[in-house]
Amino acid sequence: MVLNETLIQKLEQQHPDGMTAQEVVSILVGAGMRFSEATFRKYVQTGLLPRSRRVRAFRRRGGSQGLYPVSVIRRVLEIKRLLADDFTMDEIRQKFLCATSEIDELEESLGRVFDRLEAAIDERERAGEKVAGFRKELSAARVEGDDLTAGLRKIEGRLEVRAQRHVGNIRVV
Repeated sequence: MVLNETLIQKLEQQHPDGMTAQEVVSILVGAGMRFSEATFRKYVQTGLLPRSRRVRAFRRRGGSQGLYPVSVIRRVLEIKRLLADDFTMDEIRQKFLCATSEIDELEESLGRVFDRLEAAIDERERAGEKVAGFRKELSAARVEGDDLTAGLRKIEGRLEVRAQRHVGNIRVV
């Protein structure tokens, strides 16, 4: 299996709530990458990957499981690429510790909020209520949410460029 953007997008569609660490590791190993759950945990502990979101596990009573956004696959691929380019873990951490994880989490949270509100509007509509105004407001809020996360990513990207210049200045080539 070749991990490319198309496959990752397909995985995001198949796993909108996220994947377990074991599933992420299995996909990476299946693509021929040397990667373990211990490495995954290390990346989470050092802040290179976001912490899991705890969700109730339906098969176990009272239990929960940690789910990670599928986007962690992209991040692991980037980390591996940077390591192959002789970046140190500290240099990689400097690159990623801006706010990527938090922006990803914000985007996913906003998506869940919008989906819940959409479902509530649908329910009201089925009950015979007029909901056109709600739909219009929700649509505008979605655009604002997209603009917010895009703006945050733009700021972060500019900060990353500066950090990379700084790292480039202090690295011995």
